[in-house]
Amino acid sequence: MIDWKRKYYIVLALLIFIVIIWNIQILVLAIRIEQKDNEIWQQKVEIEDLKEQLDRERIKK
Repeated sequence: MIDWKRKYYIVLALLIFIVIIWNIQILVLAIRIEQKDNEIWQQKVEIEDLKEQLDRERIKK
């Protein structure tokens, strides 16, 4: 009976550990996606600024 409980708790602990590691990997992936999204957004803003500058220069000429 003690061996059965011990095996049960070991398996339960391993499953919890696997789930924790899996969740950490998902969080890391989400952070990377968020950073990439921020980079893309920043590039879009820079492109819009450059377009506005180009339009201003065209109007001046």
